[in-house]
Amino acid sequence: MSAEIPTGALGAPGHSVRTSRTYNQPAAYQSAPGGPLDSDRSFYDAVAAAERTLTQEFEIPVRSGHAWEVKAGSIVRINAVQGPQVGDLNLWNLHNPRERFWAARTRQLQRASMTTYDRFWSTLPHLRPMATVVGDSLADHPTPRSSTTCWGPAVIPT
Repeated sequence: MSAEIPTGALGAPGHSVRTSRTYNQPAAYQSAPGGPLDSDRSFYDAVAAAERTLTQEFEIPVRSGHAWEVKAGSIVRINAVQGPQVGDLNLWNLHNPRERFWAARTRQLQRASMTTYDRFWSTLPHLRPMATVVGDSLADHPTPRSSTTCWGPAVIPT
């Protein structure tokens, strides 16, 4: 796996990263447009289209891990560079490590297979978005699988 923290347009030639996949299984909790669970799609489209400069890049060896700080408003892109891989993602609030990514609640509020505009939610008592997917390079994958999960690129909110 590799991770980049670019501040350039998303995607490589021939890859569609700004489209969403369609799932037959909706999220457990539904929100009306403009409701508390609905993300501001025009804002995230603008974020995805904005030009950026790469500020950090590294490769994470197979069967290992890596932690790094990401400032609010940053874009993080996670790529599988060496064949099929499974990557785990954990998020913590830099200023309050008791607030962290809550995978179970995220599956309820979004779905297990995340795509563009889906958000990673934090634990109680905070229960707020920690990051939002702004591009999905697997959106046009010919074989949609319920176990395929897109973990990036994501924008870290302020």
